[in-house]
Amino acid sequence: MSNARIIEAMVEISGLEFHHAEGTIAHMCIWLKDDVECKIPDYGTHQVGVGAILINSRNEILCVRELNTNYRRWKIPTGLANLGEQLDEAIVREVMEETGIQSEFKSVLAVWHKHGMQFNRSDLYFACELQLNEGDNEKGKGPTISEPVAEKGEISETAWVPLEEYMKVIYEGGGHPVMQKIMKLRLQDTYIKQSIITMPGKKPSPIYHISEHDNVP
Repeated sequence: MSNARIIEAMVEISGLEFHHAEGTIAHMCIWLKDDVECKIPDYGTHQVGVGAILINSRNEILCVRELNTNYRRWKIPTGLANLGEQLDEAIVREVMEETGIQSEFKSVLAVWHKHGMQFNRSDLYFACELQLNEGDNEKGKGPTISEPVAEKGEISETAWVPLEEYMKVIYEGGGHPVMQKIMKLRLQDTYIKQSIITMPGKKPSPIYHISEHDNVP
């Protein structure tokens, strides 16, 4: 920003455009081949969203109410992945931040591709199923399930909601077709699992795929 005066000096250069800005740096670009369509890709076309389906042994689903913009009585914990953050890390972090509940990634249930979202970017929303590690009750009366704690400044309320009650929430009124579909997918045997792949010269990274059959080499 301290060199912003340089931009004013280049204003007469035909074809020079802002590409994107990040922090205190503005990136500009120019396509020099007039007879060829510009191939410079748009910057940051998508954001990655995540949503958590976490159901405990009492058949209760973890839900939240945000401080603002609640279209229904309850919703699942959701959020955006940080730059460089893996999908499984993002959803576990979001659940921990919004509810204080520790969980583990299990699978991807569905991917929802939306356009015209924040900053007019597109959104890839991954609905993920998580699992809860329930400890043994000290008195031998079954598993211990931690009570969720709402994140200050963002979440007004969080609770383990009976699954039957939550299903009524996503079907009442006009309904929530996306969540209806996701909850149906959860009941099927086929799911999208994670495998860690290492490429030569690259850091290990996950790929997400349908469950494998044991008889396939």
